Amino acid sequence: MITYKFAYNLQQNIIDIQTLSKENKAGVFTCLGCEDELIPVLGKKNEHHFRHKVITENSCSIETYLHRLAKIKFYETYDKCLKEHKPFFIKMETYLVCDFYENEFLKVCELAPKISQFELTQSFKKIYLERKENSFIPDVLLEDTDNQRKIFFEVFVSSPCSQKKIESNYMIIEFKLDSKKGIRNSEKDIDEIESCLLEQSEKVKFINFYNKLKDNYCNGQCFNEIIIPYSSNELLYNIFVVFKSGESDFINNLQIKQIDSLQSKILHLEYISVVEPIDEINFIKNRKFTRQKEDLTDRNCFLCVHHRPNKFSDREGTIFCQPLNKTGNSNMGIKCLRFRADPHSFSKYKYIEYRDIQEYENSQEYDNIQEDNEKWF
Repeated sequence: MITYKFAYNLQQNIIDIQTLSKENKAGVFTCLGCEDELIPVLGKKNEHHFRHKVITENSCSIETYLHRLAKIKFYETYDKCLKEHKPFFIKMETYLVCDFYENEFLKVCELAPKISQFELTQSFKKIYLERKENSFIPDVLLEDTDNQRKIFFEVFVSSPCSQKKIESNYMIIEFKLDSKKGIRNSEKDIDEIESCLLEQSEKVKFINFYNKLKDNYCNGQCFNEIIIPYSSNELLYNIFVVFKSGESDFINNLQIKQIDSLQSKILHLEYISVVEPIDEINFIKNRKFTRQKEDLTDRNCFLCVHHRPNKFSDREGTIFCQPLNKTGNSNMGIKCLRFRADPHSFSKYKYIEYRDIQEYENSQEYDNIQEDNEKWF
């Protein structure tokens, strides 16, 4: 005979048999599984329980009973916390990531995982039972005050969350109940919900929760772990550098100690993450235009009205200077007496981000600008 610890009362509230006595057992009680009438049994020998008034066990679903019990218990417990301004916590494994050196060395320090506790009721102050959210109907829906973040509470008795629901990226708390281990043991699992603390385990899964917490946790003390092992194995960096002399360059394959040795001569340094081959000439040109745009003094051939691309196959260098009839790199302008950064000429260049250069240079707009530049040269 199937017996239960919980039942609906006449107001459709869940009643625990332990709250009843011979004095207050009167009333109508119904089953969460099949909604037939239940009778409270409060004998002295056996454990108190509800049993079906009429034996209809074949039509009563234990899985339905456990599913309804868990979702309604969560709804009632969480709703009570909101109304009484009490906390409801979740506890899960999180991974601390120190980002102290991320900008400089493109590396982060991943610390050992730890268990972190979060108070849900501090942010998620709205709760709904089986309310539709897009194409889903979660067992319970939690929502923050701005309606931006949502959490699904889903009870798993026989079927876990669908792949479609998981791939929706909604945060999901999946609460598992195993009907095979017996009604009483499964009912005891509900105690975790009533404790107002859900902790990550085989029974409780947190899906699509962001559990990598990035911040400055090491305050630079992770330097040896991040940089030294790699630099000792000749980890190499690409940099764009502007020297105090005014010269600038894109330098490949430098070790950290080599970069450190240049520090006294450097005015501006930028680490460059290069995944694919880079067009260094266009990169430097773009950075020069950027500096000019920011009103920084820079004598570079790319900013001079006299420079042209080097089209001589027998001469080295990236540019050709018309007055000097000379080819070379863009740093010739630093000491050149013919240098003239004509604002009108310079304005013919279009300021663009480097990542757009290749696409831009294949456009008709670029061809038109180059024709205008030739006129001014």
